[in-house]
Amino acid sequence: MAGKNSSFLKNVFTVRIVSENSQKSILFKFKPMHVILLFVILFCIGFYFYSTFKPDNSELLALNSQYEQSIKTNRELTLHIDKLREERNRLAGLVEMQNIELADRLEDVEKTDSEVRSIIGLPKKEKKTSDTNANLHRQRRTSLSSRSKLAYSYLKMNSSPLFSEIKSEIEEKGKNIESLKAPVIKHVQKVERRKRLESLIPTGMPTSGFISSPFGYRYHPVMGYSRFHSGVDIAACSGVGIHAAASGRVVDCGYMGGYGNCVVLSHGYGLKTLYGHCSSINVNLGQYVNKGDVIAFVGSTGMSTGPHLHYEVIENGVQIDPVPFFEYSQQRIDRLISKYGLN
Repeated sequence: MAGKNSSFLKNVFTVRIVSENSQKSILFKFKPMHVILLFVILFCIGFYFYSTFKPDNSELLALNSQYEQSIKTNRELTLHIDKLREERNRLAGLVEMQNIELADRLEDVEKTDSEVRSIIGLPKKEKKTSDTNANLHRQRRTSLSSRSKLAYSYLKMNSSPLFSEIKSEIEEKGKNIESLKAPVIKHVQKVERRKRLESLIPTGMPTSGFISSPFGYRYHPVMGYSRFHSGVDIAACSGVGIHAAASGRVVDCGYMGGYGNCVVLSHGYGLKTLYGHCSSINVNLGQYVNKGDVIAFVGSTGMSTGPHLHYEVIENGVQIDPVPFFEYSQQRIDRLISKYGLN
């Protein structure tokens, strides 16, 4: 068998290549050994080129690792951006809630300011915003309130430093507003108390007219002799309204002998006022009336010679001269308040 292979390798093979258009031909003579040698040479050349120019897998692996890392980084950035957006929305809700809270407190301050101005007689401040803007503001507050409350309820459970800082800022601003509001409220309460005390002190003439008979001893026009006059007579037309000189409760009303139709008001602190000779009475027993209310009408009932109002001021059961009470001044009111222990 070995001999046959050896003889085969020594044989010479011929290959003829003939052209169709010409009679020329090309002969190739070779031995099997030559073919084997050619294959070996080609294999070596191919192996050389493969070893020299093969791709660097380490670079490819590095690029693949970088690609996977970039994907991971992008995912982390996406999650972080989503968290930032969520935090931004929550903070936006908190800011909206803060604006609403501050707007409410400012409205309270403006309302208090308006009340103070109304009490002390100052003109009201002109609003810088139109009614349309005010309506838009109210609509905006209504639309924001639900979101703000949700944001606040979430953030209230959040203990992050940012939330604590914003919450502290809101509380600080609230304290500042309260500190500004407190003295205003205190002043309003003082003014209201002053107004209430002034309403309990008889001031001014109860009806329009003139004093026809003063307080003190006088010649009685009906009895015909000198007699103490416990009040003042104010001449006026019949039917003219008689106003309460001070706020108080009706403790007596009806026909009272010489006084005719009469109304007695109790103002507290030992002060009473009496209104006599009325044509008709406009109040009921036990009724509370405010200063200036019409309680009766001028007439000439009882011991009277003509239409007029008999007016008395009674202090701790004793009639005193009503004329000093007709004059209204802050100094006099202060003295009366101090006198009757109203301050």
